[in-house]
Amino acid sequence: MKMMKQMVAAAALALLAGCNGYALVKPEQEVKIADAFSFKTTQEWNRLKQGDSDFWTLDGIGLQLMSVKAGIKDGEKIADHEKAAVYKNGMTTLELLEMIKTDLVATDQHNIEILDSRPIKSGGYDGFIAEYRFENKDGLEYKSLVRGIVHDDKLSLMRYSGLTDYYYNRGRSDVEQMMVSMQPL
Repeated sequence: MKMMKQMVAAAALALLAGCNGYALVKPEQEVKIADAFSFKTTQEWNRLKQGDSDFWTLDGIGLQLMSVKAGIKDGEKIADHEKAAVYKNGMTTLELLEMIKTDLVATDQHNIEILDSRPIKSGGYDGFIAEYRFENKDGLEYKSLVRGIVHDDKLSLMRYSGLTDYYYNRGRSDVEQMMVSMQPL
């Protein structure tokens, strides 16, 4: 019996060591991203901070994922992967939309379609909002909502994707509210 308790304790320690650092974000909590902007959420999310990026999910990264990257400078990658697209100062809204599409291709997404896009102002700064549809390498269909703002020649992106339709719709209204409340610092 003592040996069994030791094995259970060892397994528990191994699991704890493997924890990935998710933190619970409560409703109405103001969240600051890289001293670049802030926003509020209306429901609980699980948040993982990695380097300059934040990753958020309600039910698991494969089901829906919001990624937030702030303060992307001229010549920097828009995501934390080897083939990520690169931001250039002065890009038009159309160029920014194509850059995001290029980044989706680089992460092995297929049949990418821009469903809707429009320029917006946020806190007096230029930006855009767009909705995409794409399939992953296994043929699963996702939708994605993207908001970008340019502030002091730096791009900040909030990208939300979810399996259609249930998981995408589960977080969409909250993400839209976060996007509306997104303010440069």
